[in-house]
Amino acid sequence: MEKTKFCTACGNSLVENDVICPKCGSATKKFFQTPQNAIQEVAYSESHNPEAKDKTTAVLLAVFLGVWSFLYTFRADARAFWLGLFAPFVSMVLAVLSTGGSFMGWQIIIVLFVAAVFSVLAIVRQATRTLEWYARYPDNGSIR
Repeated sequence: MEKTKFCTACGNSLVENDVICPKCGSATKKFFQTPQNAIQEVAYSESHNPEAKDKTTAVLLAVFLGVWSFLYTFRADARAFWLGLFAPFVSMVLAVLSTGGSFMGWQIIIVLFVAAVFSVLAIVRQATRTLEWYARYPDNGSIR
């Protein structure tokens, strides 16, 4: 039978192998008996977010895939993805409708321009976010 241990600082119940109190962060007796590298591994495993994203990956995806890079951070960038995906299509439809239903070469240029603008915006958005934003993903959930 396992003995129930309590934190001396806050009184929270502890598991026998706890090195620090999960409630208040105070060191336990086990802290002073544990090598330093084991303590760092425990701290890393508790703070590591498996859904965190890498900024370098996001920027490279934006450079090579443009708007499609928002699929990497889709929980925060769903609106930007759909807007960037459909904006060239909508601009083409509007250009065709403005000419009475005929398709002309300049309409392709408009579509490519709109797609290029959204690709540049994807690169800028992914590159200007902080490393902390990517580390907290998807908890931040904000679109900026």
